[in-house]
Amino acid sequence: MSAREDIINTALILLGAEEITGPDDNSAQAQIMRSLYPISRDSTLEAHEWSFAIRTFTPALSVDAPGGHWAYAYPLPSDIIRLLEVDHGSTQSSRSEITRNQIPHEVQGRNILTNHPIGFCTGIRRVEDEGIYSNLFCEAFAAKLAMKACVAITESNTRLQSCAALYEGFLKQAKSRDGQQGTTRRVRSRWLNNARRGFYG
Repeated sequence: MSAREDIINTALILLGAEEITGPDDNSAQAQIMRSLYPISRDSTLEAHEWSFAIRTFTPALSVDAPGGHWAYAYPLPSDIIRLLEVDHGSTQSSRSEITRNQIPHEVQGRNILTNHPIGFCTGIRRVEDEGIYSNLFCEAFAAKLAMKACVAITESNTRLQSCAALYEGFLKQAKSRDGQQGTTRRVRSRWLNNARRGFYG
């Protein structure tokens, strides 16, 4: 069994349904699970800043001006499903802490719009290699997949609510663990904090 079949079978177990036997299984539940697999994977990736899915990249400047009140447009790479940060660059302080220099921006469609040149961005990428998934992500992904397939396979609202609660619980665990692992993902931009105070009104 591959890691993909393991995730699918975990979802089926949550639904009280019969497990698939392998990649050649052509049963109804196998077809349902395979059709829902990509969107369930991507939505679970997008829901949290999973460390294995974080990617730093420098986007290319579009030759077409965006118009409106934005000066620059930067197309998002095709594998980025959620943008986290947009920076001028970063500097290292004497206390070895990273100071992020985030800039005001907006995402429209698949473009990052801003009035400043971008140094680099951080985002959540689409990860299709199940071999690098964390155990907690696999659990959350299986619960999400079970949620998506629940009505088609079981027609049970009770099962649906149970899977939804499991999914939310796994995400809560992931966020709690992040909070116990130092300051790596807790750095926040000055512009974002200022915006919250109304400085960029």
